[in-house]
Amino acid sequence: MHLSIEPVTSWPRTLLAAVITLAVIVTAETLAHKLSSREPRLAYVPSESLPFNGGGKNVGIYQIDVTNEGDAAADALTGSMRILGATIDNERVSAPGALPVDAKAEGDTVYLSAPSLNPTETIHVSILASSTTPLPIEPDVSVRATGVSAFRRVRGTSAPPRFSLLPVLATATTSLALMLALQFAFRRRANVDYVASRGNWPRRDEGLSGSRKVKLQCH
Repeated sequence: MHLSIEPVTSWPRTLLAAVITLAVIVTAETLAHKLSSREPRLAYVPSESLPFNGGGKNVGIYQIDVTNEGDAAADALTGSMRILGATIDNERVSAPGALPVDAKAEGDTVYLSAPSLNPTETIHVSILASSTTPLPIEPDVSVRATGVSAFRRVRGTSAPPRFSLLPVLATATTSLALMLALQFAFRRRANVDYVASRGNWPRRDEGLSGSRKVKLQCH
């Protein structure tokens, strides 16, 4: 026969399980982000022109940056920068490395094309335009690539931060800490109840014949 006793909690085992759970959460979040974020994200940033009068006509210089803010290359990039009613006097394009970029002016529009644009790369376009009528503050821009269209970003604002493990790690750690705290509280309460129940056991000098009884199990 033996007395049935509540097993003692193994905190090293609990902490090991918490560490393994934390590693699984971080790994899953990282893989999910990598699988979902592998796509291009095009942004164009126009600068405001301050047209001035020169030689009897209005002259303006326009600057446009086209950037791939995504995590994959943007293929078959094309774009147009239109300055309504203006004459394009000159255009200049600067691109990263050996990237071949074609730019040509037709009427009041500059057309742009490139085979691809890698993540973080930027194409810079400068346009000199003139008109006998007032010029717009900025050009009408449209840029797209395979499966994606560019959005306008205000100059001076930054792209959204790339994926970081710190927020994921902080969230997972906080959740696990709360779980451990709750486990500790519940188990402490269980231990208190267990100790309190032992207070009803007979003392040694009373033996097993006293008024209080201990539950015995026989095998």
